[in-house]
Amino acid sequence: MMKSEKGQALPLVLIAIAIGALVIPSFLSHTGASLIGSKIYAQEINVQYAADSGAEHALWNLKYGGLSDTLIAVGDNVSYQLDESVNGLPVIVNVVKTAEPDVFGITSSSGGRVLNVSVSVNTTAANILSWYIE
Repeated sequence: MMKSEKGQALPLVLIAIAIGALVIPSFLSHTGASLIGSKIYAQEINVQYAADSGAEHALWNLKYGGLSDTLIAVGDNVSYQLDESVNGLPVIVNVVKTAEPDVFGITSSSGGRVLNVSVSVNTTAANILSWYIE
């Protein structure tokens, strides 16, 4: 009985190795591409959050920091860089008074990303009118 079973394991092992040789490279390729995509996505999210922080800073300054009181005439603007970097990136903010009453345009840029926000700020509320990324 043992003589008839001799050598049957070898073909099974060879089949398993062949299937593994076909499946493993495509799995590793997919895993590598996913890791690269995740890294790029994380970098873009950090840039986006940095630009968002500049817009939030300007909005806070308009509502509570007295910035709206210094921007009186249409076209008056102020530009500044945040004191601290955000996600390791410098953030540059520009705020301009528009022709509409109590409406300001905010441009926040960081890491090549430019965020444009239009806000309405008065003594009772601050509302975002539009928000878009260039």
